[in-house]
Amino acid sequence: MLGRWIIKVIVNALAIGAAVWILPQVELNAGPNGLVVSLLVLGLIFGLINTYLKPILKALSFPISLLTLGLFGIVVNIVLVLLMAALGNNIGVDLQIAGWPKGAFGTDVILWAFLTSLVTGIVGSLLGMFVNGDR
Repeated sequence: MLGRWIIKVIVNALAIGAAVWILPQVELNAGPNGLVVSLLVLGLIFGLINTYLKPILKALSFPISLLTLGLFGIVVNIVLVLLMAALGNNIGVDLQIAGWPKGAFGTDVILWAFLTSLVTGIVGSLLGMFVNGDR
């Protein structure tokens, strides 16, 4: 069980690293922690959010998801990515999505958070299939 969690954290860290590398408005200033430690901390935060908070939010938003034919799930993913960035910044991991959380919040932040959730989802799924052997 612990081994699977460690693998999940590493996969999340690699997916977040891919988003930072691919998307120009997603920046990670590693600072004194170093890039690897910062990505692992973000991977842990993202794993905890996806394991515990995401199922609760999906259950609570089920009626809205029915009305929007599942498109509200995109909003949930955007909120979770922004929560990861905010929590990371609170503990000293400087992840910025279009300048947020240090800058102003606007539509560009929502767009780049959506793209971040898209990249992390795709990369995380591909890495998860490779790690689990479900090719």
